[in-house]
Amino acid sequence: MAKLAAPVLQGRFQEVLGGFQWIKKYYGEIVAAPVPLLKPWVFISNYKYLKEAFRSSACFGRPGQGFKFLYFFAKSPRGIVLQDNESNWSEIRNFTFKKLKEHGTGKSALDIISAEEASHLVENISNNFVNKPIFPEDLLSIPVLNVIWRVISGKRFDVKDQESLAVYKIISDFFTAADFKTLLCISLLWILGDISTFLIFWVPSLKSLQTIRSYLIKYVDSSKAGFNGQVITFTDAFLQKIGETSNPNSMFFHQVGEENLAATVGELLSVGSKSTSTTLHWILMFLAAHPEKQALLQKEVDMVLEGRTPTFDDKRLMPY
Repeated sequence: MAKLAAPVLQGRFQEVLGGFQWIKKYYGEIVAAPVPLLKPWVFISNYKYLKEAFRSSACFGRPGQGFKFLYFFAKSPRGIVLQDNESNWSEIRNFTFKKLKEHGTGKSALDIISAEEASHLVENISNNFVNKPIFPEDLLSIPVLNVIWRVISGKRFDVKDQESLAVYKIISDFFTAADFKTLLCISLLWILGDISTFLIFWVPSLKSLQTIRSYLIKYVDSSKAGFNGQVITFTDAFLQKIGETSNPNSMFFHQVGEENLAATVGELLSVGSKSTSTTLHWILMFLAAHPEKQALLQKEVDMVLEGRTPTFDDKRLMPY
């Protein structure tokens, strides 16, 4: 553990992979490591075992300790990411995955949405950045956010919309600032009990979560007020489920359901937008640094697409 802990705690993440490889070499492919004051950490470095583990209900939900700072709405977790109860997690997860497929993440629907947002992005670059240096993340953030937001709400952000840019910047800054040392200190605050919920917002990198919380609550309130029973988007489906739920123990019951809607929307935006735009940013950087690879990629695109808009079915024809 020392081989791994030292670089991680010092923020030298480039050495972390070496630490995992060291653990695998000396202790095997499945290792449980004791951590003071916390539950043991389990390292799995075998793809087959990892898939098997995540099919087990034992891996559902999250540990119940150490994450109260992200319980935006109550003393109990909301949404999917931080659920520490298997039945609650399953109820929210199953509904979310089903409705996302019905309202936008099916292959044909995503083809249309992604192609439209890509066209807006290309048009923006063509009109404003020909022969000019660009910072890719600024350009990629809103189109990526729009793909997710259109599935959730049926609306799209504009690249000039300051509110959406502010929300994306908060998400981006949080993922950048929340290094391992910060998260480790936060995870120990469970010892302080409920008071940790209030203390944690003194951590600078997490104060902005309050801004996102307010934004999400405002969104749910406005969506609820405008909902006419017609189900078009993921949010509509969630509000319909809330209206149909009479079981007070359900994750969709009344205010609890509205809190889960806000938290789930926040999780979809944060996890989806940042990871995707960062991946695209790195791809562009590597292509710029290796023009010979860029030419190889362009050749494949031209040969398969012949000028038309790509679809997800083209993926199997474009291995590179």
